[in-house]
Amino acid sequence: MLPVEDEVDEVASIAGPQDLHNGHHPMQAVTLREEPGLLRAVGIALLTAAGSAALFPMWQNAWTLWSEDPLRSIGAIFPIIALLLVLWRWRRLQFRGRGSYWGLLLIALSILGARVFDAATFNVTLGGQRWGLLHPGMVLFCYGIGCTLLFGGVPLLRRAIFPLCLLLLINPVPRFFNTVVDLPLQQLGAGTARAFSHLIGLRPTGEQLKMMFAPDFGMMIVPGCNGVRGSITLGYLALIFGYTRGLSAKALAVLTTGAFLMGYVLNLIRLCTLVIYYKVGLSWIAIQKYGVEIDYVIGCTIFLFATLGIGLAVRFYQLREGSGEQAPPALPASPATGFALRALCFAALILVFLIPQARAINAARHTVEPTAADVLAALPKQVGRYTLTRTWTEGDTARKVNIVLGEYRADDVKDGRFTLGLWIGGGNHFVANSKLYRDVHPQWTGAFEATAASSLPVRFIGSFYDDGVNRSYDAETACIASGCRENLVMDPKTGIVFSSPDLAELAVARSTRRLPILLRREWTDATVPQTAQRAEFEADARDFVAHLQIQPLVQSVGH
Repeated sequence: MLPVEDEVDEVASIAGPQDLHNGHHPMQAVTLREEPGLLRAVGIALLTAAGSAALFPMWQNAWTLWSEDPLRSIGAIFPIIALLLVLWRWRRLQFRGRGSYWGLLLIALSILGARVFDAATFNVTLGGQRWGLLHPGMVLFCYGIGCTLLFGGVPLLRRAIFPLCLLLLINPVPRFFNTVVDLPLQQLGAGTARAFSHLIGLRPTGEQLKMMFAPDFGMMIVPGCNGVRGSITLGYLALIFGYTRGLSAKALAVLTTGAFLMGYVLNLIRLCTLVIYYKVGLSWIAIQKYGVEIDYVIGCTIFLFATLGIGLAVRFYQLREGSGEQAPPALPASPATGFALRALCFAALILVFLIPQARAINAARHTVEPTAADVLAALPKQVGRYTLTRTWTEGDTARKVNIVLGEYRADDVKDGRFTLGLWIGGGNHFVANSKLYRDVHPQWTGAFEATAASSLPVRFIGSFYDDGVNRSYDAETACIASGCRENLVMDPKTGIVFSSPDLAELAVARSTRRLPILLRREWTDATVPQTAQRAEFEADARDFVAHLQIQPLVQSVGH
């Protein structure tokens, strides 16, 4: 056992002169200072994680994304990694730092942003690709910045900006990636496997064998086999691991790009290895039934060696650059009362939004949603001079009914035909938005006011379409019990779509029923000027809506 003086010298030699220069013993910092701070930081981390329940609409959307899309499921781990890395950064500051109450403002804005994301639409279509400008990661990023600023202050925010940026990646792969990268890589993977099979003496023939080598015992190359998931995972792994080792931005860019490309090359090797297994299996029948297991073994083995390779590459760059952060400056300790007060303000702010949200969720759980048959039965048989003549429904590829439509006719009205559509699918929907995604742009858009039965104010957004054969005018709005209104700004040239909810619904969780409504008229006569047809449509639409009882529809079939 060393004497006390020798023990101190040994610790000093391990810790390095920089730690002792800051005026505190490293061993004492762990046992006397960091341990109480660590407990407090863990408590704040748990409070922050629990408070994110106020972002429920954002989490709901993110969960749908992760659970339904394997390519994007990796995004589920980023909030956890971001939280751990922020705590790691805070530990470097000995869990010190005076927080700022400005963080409360950012937290409140993030919660409002989650409500906007749930009830609004803000998209742009460029080059045939849709871009959602209301990204759920932006909401979580704003929330993370607010919590970091509130409890750790500006010094922690500066050092934790990279982990916080990971919150932007809860959707880790942009939508255009599937078209630009995913499908071409799928084709290349299938072609490589086919060429390798020829190289080793296999001769699959037939156009369908680009996807499968044999009808029974064979290898199917589906989009999940293109290596994108592995490449994305390796790329993010290199980025995060390199960051924790203090590599420069240039080194991180090189490592991340190299890891992504390596992931795809290794996937081609995996496919070729499976071709070899297929050839062996043709002669050795006993191993044919283990194809799935062997595929997993090959893939996991290759991924393990790839991960080890990334670790060695990070270590190489770390030694080459001499990476290592200097000890952070000593920060004044924040009084315990200051932390407690900020935590109390944070909890109060969260509860203001969370309690109405919980009530709305509980009410929704006990509400029986109307079926398509219920909505069809709720369509009024007569609306003023207009009589319901036929009904039908439209849905998605999963055969889920999203909209119920009814056609109304009036014999004494010129072009007296209206289509009334009631959207019963989830979320806030616009037909104009759906058409824009299909690269169908309106000739012009506008808005007009109307008054429904019982003096209910209605504001419609109109879109005019002319494909050279038929002309149609769509008027859309979203109704609650107190009225119907929507804001939609669309630029046909750039394809920008924006719709906003009622501002009163942003302060608290949406507890009232909502029903998007569509009015449509079509013309086959293209000789009439567009402006005349527009004026005629708006006048007849006001007359139609004046006799339409919207409030009962909202209460019975709204969502």
